[in-house]
Amino acid sequence: MTRILYIRTDAIGDAILSAGILSKLKNRWPKSILTIVCQTRVAEIYSACPGVDQIISFDRSLCISDENYRCNLLAKIAAVSADVALCPVYSREVLTDLLVSASRAQDRIGMLGDLSNQSAVEKKETDSLYTQLIASPNKNASEIDRNKDFLVGLGIDTEGIHPCVWIPKDDDNFAQAEFRDVGNTKVLAFFPGAQYDIRVYGGYRPILEKLSQEGWQIFAFGSHGESVLCETFIKGLPDVRNYCGRATLVQTAALMRRCSLGLGAESGLAHLCSAVGLQHAVVLGGGHFGRFCPTSPLCTAVVLPLGCFMCNWQCRHTRPHCVKDLEPAVLSKAVDLAQIPSDRPRLVLQKGLQFNIPEFNKFDFESVLNLKQVECHVIESVEVKSEIKKHIDKAKAGDPKVSIVVPSTGRASLLDVFLSNLPDALGGVEFEVIGIAPQNDLATRSVFDKYHCLILDEELIHVGRFNWAKAMNAGFRVAKAQWVMYASDDIRIDKNGLAKALAIGELTGPEIGGLALMESTPSEANLPPWHFRLTQGKRLMINFGIIRREAFEIVGGFSESFRFYSADWDFCLKLHAAGRLILPIFEARCFHEAPADESKKANVAEWRDAAIALKVRWEKQSRLNDPIYPIRCLVPGQQHEFDSITISKIRDQQLRGEESWSQRYQFWQERLPEFRLLVEASPQKPVKPRTTVFCAVWHRDPDRIDRLKGHQACLDAQLVPIERIYVFDGDDIPPDWLKGRILRLNEPLGLYEAWNVALSVVRTPYVMNLNLDDRLNPDAVTIFEKVLDSGADMVGGDWKICYSQVETDRSMDSIESHALPFSPEWPPISGSAVRLGSGTGDRGTYGPACAWRMSVHETIPRYPWRFKDHTPIRIIGDSIWWRLLIKNGKTLKRLPVIIGRYHSHPNDQAEFLGSANYEEIKIKSTGVSVL
Repeated sequence: MTRILYIRTDAIGDAILSAGILSKLKNRWPKSILTIVCQTRVAEIYSACPGVDQIISFDRSLCISDENYRCNLLAKIAAVSADVALCPVYSREVLTDLLVSASRAQDRIGMLGDLSNQSAVEKKETDSLYTQLIASPNKNASEIDRNKDFLVGLGIDTEGIHPCVWIPKDDDNFAQAEFRDVGNTKVLAFFPGAQYDIRVYGGYRPILEKLSQEGWQIFAFGSHGESVLCETFIKGLPDVRNYCGRATLVQTAALMRRCSLGLGAESGLAHLCSAVGLQHAVVLGGGHFGRFCPTSPLCTAVVLPLGCFMCNWQCRHTRPHCVKDLEPAVLSKAVDLAQIPSDRPRLVLQKGLQFNIPEFNKFDFESVLNLKQVECHVIESVEVKSEIKKHIDKAKAGDPKVSIVVPSTGRASLLDVFLSNLPDALGGVEFEVIGIAPQNDLATRSVFDKYHCLILDEELIHVGRFNWAKAMNAGFRVAKAQWVMYASDDIRIDKNGLAKALAIGELTGPEIGGLALMESTPSEANLPPWHFRLTQGKRLMINFGIIRREAFEIVGGFSESFRFYSADWDFCLKLHAAGRLILPIFEARCFHEAPADESKKANVAEWRDAAIALKVRWEKQSRLNDPIYPIRCLVPGQQHEFDSITISKIRDQQLRGEESWSQRYQFWQERLPEFRLLVEASPQKPVKPRTTVFCAVWHRDPDRIDRLKGHQACLDAQLVPIERIYVFDGDDIPPDWLKGRILRLNEPLGLYEAWNVALSVVRTPYVMNLNLDDRLNPDAVTIFEKVLDSGADMVGGDWKICYSQVETDRSMDSIESHALPFSPEWPPISGSAVRLGSGTGDRGTYGPACAWRMSVHETIPRYPWRFKDHTPIRIIGDSIWWRLLIKNGKTLKRLPVIIGRYHSHPNDQAEFLGSANYEEIKIKSTGVSVL
């Protein structure tokens, strides 16, 4: 019997796309026990799969941040004692490999994978944790093809591999009831949410209004956290239902199966559409273009093609144009197409964009997709943005919050993009733009005029280049706002980035002279992709940022002896010398296109002269050493928690590229000390169990096989390794998947007699009994072992009373006893939320299941199973056991903790099928045999 550990640490969509692998594994190893390791939000997919025997789920964020949580997870994985650990995740990460290594399986098989989530150095080290790595040679293969490559590497056929999900009858009945009043109305399954905001599109409303007017009913789907997002699109429309957070993932699948069309983001729910046979249209960005979508004939993918596709969602632009700038009119036409069946995946391309950037609309689709296998449609773009005009017009009538000074010449297309980006960067903040251009540059001036900017036309141009300092001085002197930004026409700013910077700036006092934005410049390959470009020791300078106008006036503006280079650095040095500090704004970033500029090559002398002048000023001010986080300069009572914005935050959330990956690797090693241990010692020998749990399986119990599955899952979930012993009587045949030592006897046995059979072969220092229909909490054995380690001979705890096997099987963490009341009624009243009071000693015992030292059997050889007249004890054996321990002076410990679930079904439980009073009387007359 092979124990297989199947590890998928990725998201919902990946699980749906790869679910077809599971049946293939069962065909390859028909007598195997299959355990799934996955994130908690994915577990529901596997819980309905008929081939899965156990699921170990985890919270990824807790796994990273909580060492105890992480150690418990690793212990659970190790306790599986897997023979084979399989990891079909193509884009592995350190956590994935840590969990595989923790399995200590003899065979650890994974995908060779790529560098999406690892650096080359990191991957080289984690690859060594596997005994076999399977390659997927086509770098542009779809995820479905990756799954097939994994199966081929295992020597398994790939026929029939496709997205799938299993829908239990109860969930299907739920969906049927929800559709009872729908009739013949067409229903749209709407799912706008995605794991990250970069993939969320904002233009669905016109399409929803159009479909609603045509009589469609709209069902919105997503997580609880996406409910508000859905409401922003469906609010006010007739015949809408928001199932976000109300329907489980499998219930969502059952509902989608009855819908007429799907519409939304390229996410897990898009793949769910493919799994249930629903035609759908999705907004497809360029991050993983072609890998996950479109792969199904049911899918119509709507695309704004850019040359920067395949970026792994590490967008080099301050605005993810591929998702955010798709036109609703194009999507609407795609929705119409999606309602027409096709035998191939469908691709709808938006052609043309108002942004005139060379890389746009230049993507080699044939390098990623076989276009002969995809049905392509091209739709022209018609939309032109003019939102900036209303902001500038409104600012002219009042007082803008910020003035933006931007000199430009000869780069009208770049300037157009920069200006169109400002409304998103300022998020509703009123602003003015002061443009500076020569009179003869009509193209540049027409762009400024298009956006209603103030244009200065002073003679500021020298031999193909601005006198930058003079231009900025001119712009600053006419600026109306308290804050003034010196900008370049080749930068793009984060959405709401300037709004956040200004909000922080408003909280500061006059000592803050400027606000610095983080920057990314592609040409600076040796620098972190997001950084503060200019620094002097711990002091921050501004390459791109915002200046308090008062500070500008105090230091006399920019020194016009610098024609272009270094005037900004010199200005920042003067700010520091005047006691005006610069505040870093991590929340705002700008991407610096930095296009090739021939004039830069002709200005070497100017650069050298600027460097010499700066050297003198730098040396004079080298005594300054202000901290990079000048908290003391903030207005009292309104201090931001800038100390919480640490370099690790930048590293973990904002940096990209090889350097950042190496830093992330260091971060993982610091946070996961187990990783280094496992790398050095994997595979390690399993920790020897210290406790044996035994159970009697009565041959006449009609539900014993189902109960055994729950019993085994309960023991699998224990946080420490355990030994198991099952005793079968009446010549019963145990299932071949059952773990542990199996004792099979021909004759029928009483409960306590079976327990004695189990005790005769126990090899661990501690032992405990657990009835077939009762369950331990995952931490129960751990708790018991700690008490026994402290010197107790026996320990017991309280139990939550449950009234169905389903409720009893539902796992819970141990809690204090007072969380549930004790009720003296026996048997308990069905449905009452109470605990079993045995643990209090009220009924003569300290718990229906308890743990004890095997050494107690040196003085009490047998568990009480018969009276001295050789008739069997049927009901009160555990009560007698506790009395014998007390009589022999053993140390007993009662825990005021609910450590498990007791299944109450008095109609067929042994303790209610006879008379406990009769057996108590018999003890007095005959006594108990312990031999």
